[in-house]
Amino acid sequence: MTGGRAAWERYDAVRIFARLAILTVVPWLMTTPVAGAGPYQIVDLGTLGGPASWAYAVNADGDVVGAAATASGGTHGFFYHAGTLTDLGTFPGGILSVALAVNSDGLVVGYADTGAGQHAIAWSAGLGLTDLGTLPGTTCSPNNQPCSIARGVSETGKIVGEAANGSKRDAFVTSMGKPLTDVPGSTFKGGSPAVLMGINSHDHAAGYFCPAKVACSRGNASSPTDPGYAKVEAVYYSLSGTWYALPPFSSGDTSLATAINESNQVVGGANTTPGGPLHAFLSNVTSPNRALVDLGSLGGPASIAYAINGAGEVVGSAQRPDGTSHAVLWEATGEPPIDLQSLIPAGSPWTSLDVATGINDAGLIVGWGVVNGHQHAFLMIPGNGTTTTTVPPGSTTTTTLAPASSCETAAAPAACLLRALHGALASATSAEVRGARLRRRLEAAINKAVFQVSTAGSDRGRIRRLRAARRALRTFLVTLRRGMKAGRIDASLALSLQALAESALAQLGLP
Repeated sequence: MTGGRAAWERYDAVRIFARLAILTVVPWLMTTPVAGAGPYQIVDLGTLGGPASWAYAVNADGDVVGAAATASGGTHGFFYHAGTLTDLGTFPGGILSVALAVNSDGLVVGYADTGAGQHAIAWSAGLGLTDLGTLPGTTCSPNNQPCSIARGVSETGKIVGEAANGSKRDAFVTSMGKPLTDVPGSTFKGGSPAVLMGINSHDHAAGYFCPAKVACSRGNASSPTDPGYAKVEAVYYSLSGTWYALPPFSSGDTSLATAINESNQVVGGANTTPGGPLHAFLSNVTSPNRALVDLGSLGGPASIAYAINGAGEVVGSAQRPDGTSHAVLWEATGEPPIDLQSLIPAGSPWTSLDVATGINDAGLIVGWGVVNGHQHAFLMIPGNGTTTTTVPPGSTTTTTLAPASSCETAAAPAACLLRALHGALASATSAEVRGARLRRRLEAAINKAVFQVSTAGSDRGRIRRLRAARRALRTFLVTLRRGMKAGRIDASLALSLQALAESALAQLGLP
């Protein structure tokens, strides 16, 4: 992926807490201040034989999608699961495919060469690459900008994106086996383009559109914080037909939304002066005024947010005073962003983390940076930052974290997960127990355990139990994070957390 297309696409872009965790941790969480970001392990996702790769999204299970260079000079989408990159391939005669989003069922969406232009695609392990087509009556030449692009997929399988519609570009919605449907009023009473970038399980989406009678121009996106379009406005859209414009900051002329979470919080970038640099923003579209909150930068003029998880944690890219762009994490509104590059462990082969494009509810972060002189996709896992998994350029597979000693066989999921929790508690100092660092340590231990459990053999029943528990576990951990960020876990919240943990245990069939 090189040139303008690369820059534009760079712009676009289970943990399990059981009864032991609740009963042991809650007494120590009372009136606890939130600590800063802890250490991370950084996994190099490798490439597909070429020199570079880019990660665009991560799902609830830690599966990652993106694009990577091939040995033949093409760029193919990839699906990363438990240490292995799977090449999504292309259609006959094509050299390009890009994976932009993935849900927890492993349904991947993006776009690819088809021989009749670049079309929106879906991929899954069972179905392979599927051409989602174009809007009715539209044809595109192979040399035009993509005729259709799938940019987001919900947990319920709804797919959104953008597609050529005559001389315009309109937002679309579809699902597997159905034709692309032009979202009613997808120009939102405006001009072209209209794009939907992400969608949640409530059928609420976010993106941007060109207001009526405004000449929205497209640039070449020279950096990750460059919007690529000028004078567009961010939009929140419910598939039931309701939509709200999210205008720029006062005196600005550009805003665009890049992602939406399950709580209808929208993130993206907006400027404060006409033609000025973007500032990352967060907007709660269920609030009365839907105001944009400026998330700040790293001291430079620009920043942009690319993803938000269920706990309200946001990742993106921000400029430093010297003009360089670094991957960043915003843990809470009103706090300065955390430069993820500053968390690279000592002695690591990673020299920069440039862009963070995705974060899941477990706090796993994906994006790309430079390792051993090559631009590679990364996966950051909260936990001990003393080890970094790397792969040489050209590798088609990579390994995940070293197996946790207590989970080497993963013969018994319950024992494996509980031992991981117990080990994390036993190794924590009193200071860590009282702060958010313990939470991160527990999450990292459980992420390791889940990797081991979900990839050990082909016990479909075990994997099905893990998947069935995901919703309760996600709610449990989001609630825990909110309690931590509020500064205290009171008796009422402790009981709620314990009930959620019991529910998760029951779904797993644990005693």
